[in-house]
Amino acid sequence: MIRKGFTIAALALALLTACEREKTRVVTTFVSETEATWAADSARVELRGFTRAEELLTERGPLPEAVRALFPTYTEEYKYELYAVTTSIVEPLDNRLALVVDEEASLLGYEADNLAGLAEGKRGCWLSGGATDEGNTYSWRTHLLHITRVVNGEDVDVWLPLSPFGLLYSCEVYRVE
Repeated sequence: MIRKGFTIAALALALLTACEREKTRVVTTFVSETEATWAADSARVELRGFTRAEELLTERGPLPEAVRALFPTYTEEYKYELYAVTTSIVEPLDNRLALVVDEEASLLGYEADNLAGLAEGKRGCWLSGGATDEGNTYSWRTHLLHITRVVNGEDVDVWLPLSPFGLLYSCEVYRVE
């Protein structure tokens, strides 16, 4: 009887160990307002800042080799987070516009949405949009790396390649008829 009880207990323990446990992960999200400045002739618009920044991943330790190659001064252990940052504006439905980002005149994050892709250092953004009840929505998405560390009073809090508040999308505006 003891042997049977031990076997059942061992089997139950093995099953509990083998079962995949669901992990709950808290995702950090920042929300802000994008500032749009239209040229007098409405041929250009500058969008500053961001609408939403959502954490894609968080790691602790030394930066991955691929990322460290871009930022050789960051040699210690850090907490680093990769964020997808969206900048959006909404225009009235009767304003049928095509907005084209001038990447040379803009301050953008990284095009890549993973740490390995950051090694290329390619700056860029992805455009999406559509019509809603509120109007035509234009959204650009880019990626930023947030590095933090506090040791012996030393406070490191850096956004790379720039802060989400420093994003600037310089767009040419075309009217669609």
